[in-house]
Amino acid sequence: MTAEFLRHLGPLQRSLNLATAAVLLTATLHATPTPTSSARDQAVVHFNEGNEAFRRGDTHQAYKQYKTAWELHRTFDIACNLGRAEAELGKLTQAASHLAYCLDHFSSSPQQDLQAARRRYAELFATVRTQVSSLRLEVAQDGAEVFVNGTSIGTTPLEQDVFVLPGTQLVELELDGYQRVRREIPASAGEKRRLELQLVPLPEVSAAAPLRAHQNGSSTSRGDVPSHGVSARSIALVSGAVLTAAGAGVGLGFYLQGAKLDDEASVLRERIESESAPNPNPCADAAAAACGQLNATIDRRDRAWTISTVGFVGMGVFGLGTLATWLWWPTAPTESSRTQASTTLVPVLSGHQLGAAISGTL
Repeated sequence: MTAEFLRHLGPLQRSLNLATAAVLLTATLHATPTPTSSARDQAVVHFNEGNEAFRRGDTHQAYKQYKTAWELHRTFDIACNLGRAEAELGKLTQAASHLAYCLDHFSSSPQQDLQAARRRYAELFATVRTQVSSLRLEVAQDGAEVFVNGTSIGTTPLEQDVFVLPGTQLVELELDGYQRVRREIPASAGEKRRLELQLVPLPEVSAAAPLRAHQNGSSTSRGDVPSHGVSARSIALVSGAVLTAAGAGVGLGFYLQGAKLDDEASVLRERIESESAPNPNPCADAAAAACGQLNATIDRRDRAWTISTVGFVGMGVFGLGTLATWLWWPTAPTESSRTQASTTLVPVLSGHQLGAAISGTL
């Protein structure tokens, strides 16, 4: 609390203490609580004990008694004195809430003492209001639990404004069947803010479509082609064809490169033999430059043919896989394809050939 707020609060407390007897006309019974006492009777006892504690200057004890009385039975006079004690103890948001209830439900009696007391409580409320901010929450749905900074303050619709300290406030709404709402609200001292919130229903998962499909006796297998997308079978066929073509390209390209290098090696060999005709083994001398070039050319030729072989093998593997996919991957039956295909793939492997023979009806 600020020093200015305390200066205003002091004179108000003394004035309100003088008006206590007039304000508490509804709770002047002197009852002793028993196990069979009504909540109202017990509230009166705690209320009177709070008054006695306040007259002694024990504000903390008065606050405890008033709070207990308020929890037992809610009346304007209990709210007035509870808010007064909370204001003196620096519990500003609670004080504002209870003083607002006090003024909203104050006695309509024309007695001058009561009306004078109401003016003094209104002045106290106005002083407290300068230190807090009020939020008026308007929510379309009833029954939603409201949380402010993680503390539940009730369910919608709220009876009165929510009072908070200055600063950023987290407001949350929770209701079964709706998405949780979270809003960070900036609050300033003395400010009044109106906040409209709308809860959004949670999305419902409908089982109507799968049920209709089941009732119609239709089911989707692995190879069925959906009406709105590309089937896995088509993707496999296209991928297999691309990989087969790539293998063929690699195999053929490196085979031709190896053949060219083989021709170059033959030309180098003939040149070396013609230049060193008397020597039956011209490349025995490792220092001969032509022989080194010949060996490098032969190595490059061998590497090219090795890569070519790998390419052709890959072409065969991917080609057979693509063919098998086309033949045996199940597809959705249509009216024009009621006749069931029957095919047989027989592999052919010999010393000079690698392939497959297909027989049957397609």
